[in-house]
This record gives sequence, C-alpha cells and structure tokens, in this order.
Amino acid sequence: MMNRRRIISAALILALFSTFQLSAQLLDKTLATVRLTETEVVSESEMDEQFAMLETQFQGSLNAQQKEEIFQSRINSILINQAADREGLTVSENELANAVQMQKSSMGVQVDDTRFRQMVEQQTGMSWDEYTGQLERRILQEKYIGSAKPQLLQNLPAPTDKEINTVYEENAQSFLSPAMSGFSHIFIDTRQMSDAETAEAREKIDQFARRVRNGGAQEFDAIVRESLDDASYTGGDFGYVINGDPNAAQVLGQQFVRNVLALQQNELSGVLESSIGFHIVKITDRRRPRLLDIDDPLLPGQKLTVRQQITQYIMNQKQQAAIQQALDEIISELRSEAEIRIVENNISW
Repeated sequence: MMNRRRIISAALILALFSTFQLSAQLLDKTLATVRLTETEVVSESEMDEQFAMLETQFQGSLNAQQKEEIFQSRINSILINQAADREGLTVSENELANAVQMQKSSMGVQVDDTRFRQMVEQQTGMSWDEYTGQLERRILQEKYIGSAKPQLLQNLPAPTDKEINTVYEENAQSFLSPAMSGFSHIFIDTRQMSDAETAEAREKIDQFARRVRNGGAQEFDAIVRESLDDASYTGGDFGYVINGDPNAAQVLGQQFVRNVLALQQNELSGVLESSIGFHIVKITDRRRPRLLDIDDPLLPGQKLTVRQQITQYIMNQKQQAAIQQALDEIISELRSEAEIRIVENNISW
C-alpha cells in the first residue's frame, strides 16, 4: 500500500510541481486555468506526467482522491509561485549553491560533484536541471511563506526536558549505534583513469601490498607518510563505514563495505577494490552495535548527541506544523484573490 500522507504532503507536491514546464499541445485538454498575476494552464498531459512519476517513485497506483489532491496542489503551487514573483522575491546563485551543498552533505559520505549528480539522477529520476529547478522553486516558496506569515514561524518555543525525555524513552530501541569500522588506508583513485592507467595503478598498489605484507603496520604507516610527497596516491584516515549505510554502499560498493566490516581491530587488508579505486586498509576503530544513552554522540568523533538530535527533531516538528498552518492560510487567501477555472468535463479520475 502506498503511504497516503507521503503522497499528499504539501511541501513535497509544491517542490515536485515546480520542476516541470507546461507542454500542452494543440489537442491537449485543459483541466484548469489559474490567474493571480498571469494566466497559467494546467493540462491533462502535464498531470498525467506527474501521476506517472509519483506512481513510479512510490511503486503503486494513485486513486482518484489522491489524484484530485495532487491536482489541487498544482494549482496551489502556481498561486504561490506567482505571489512570490509579484513580491519580487528571487533566489541567488549562492543560495542555490548552498542548498545543493546541504543536500550533498546530508548523504554522510564524501562524493565529488560528478558522482553526486549521477546519484541525484538515479535516485530521483530527474535531470540535473530539473533537480536544481526544484530546489530553486522550493527556496522561493519558503521565502514567500516566511515573508507572508512571519508571526507564525518566528520565536517557536524550544523543546522542554520533559518533551526530549519522552521522545527518547518512547524510541529508545531506535537509537542503536550500528556496527562500524574506522580505518586508515592507502588509496589510488581510478575514477578518471584509462584502462592502461588503471592497470598501472593496480601494479603500484600490489607493490604497496607486498611491502605491507612483509613489514606489517610499521610499513603501512611508512607508505602513508610517503604519500605526502607522491601525488599518485593518498594515505591517511578515511573515517568510518557503517553497516547498513546505503550511501556508503552506493559510493564505495557493497562488497568493499562488507570486506572492511569483516576486518578485526588493527587488522591489515590486502588490496581491496571499491567503486572509486584501490585501497589497502588498516582498521583503527572497530565497534559493535549497541544502544545509545541520551547524551552519547551519534557517531564516533561527532559532537552531535542523541539529546541534540531529539531536540532538532522536536523543533523540526514544530516548524513543520507552523509552516503547514502558514501554508493553509496563504493558500486560502490567494485562492480568494485569484481567478481559478476548473474544466470539470475534462477531468477523468
């Protein structure tokens, strides 16, 4: 069964619709015309495209009620976009770049820009231009909501200790620190290499592996130090791979993650191949799964604790409730001001 609340989420629908351009053909049916500052047409082909995309993403069929809610959300999106344009609100290149960077950082694994674009296109089914268009419209809509209803969005009360402890106690089993391994590595990046260059890289990493096999941890550390003077490879701390982390599996490859997690504390690997290159790994911190206390850090080396994450969660809930209230009020006001004509005879769901 599809999650109805996910389908009709106003924030999601507003963001999704903002990425698409009207492409009605001569024989395309008009489902609605919407005018706040200018007339825009909602066409049958446009809605069919939205329905198909959502059904693919959520792997299920939309019923008539869900389609109607999505259709109405499309009208709402047009109204907010036109209202934002009327107020002269814009999104700067820096704001858009910061939004992209935040999305990239939220993945939890370092990837270059090319790989990030590939992941976005694979996971969302959008082109890069559609994706950045979505972000730009979302920022614009958030700006308008904030400027139109600041009294609802400012000075939200901070969570109390009672609220924080209640969330922790009700979800204690969810605060599980999974198995993870921190490691140093000797690494050759092969992503931009030709076949011949990759073969040379393999030969070089094999030479390193022989040195490590003969000299152990001391030789491993020596090769890492040598990387400071050799630009053909890098050496040093990688950070952690976490069991079950889909981003790590996608960036590095599931087999590489399994191989690292199978190593014991202080163990040295042979040559391991990932999706990004060749590695020789030394496990520096192997951790078993355990339940986290409320003041424990979420991950080794991080300052963010369970308590702080719960605080952020509660604040996000309060912000979402305030945004929804502001959105409801704004939509009601804009609909009363706008000219909206719905062609009932052309609607078939």
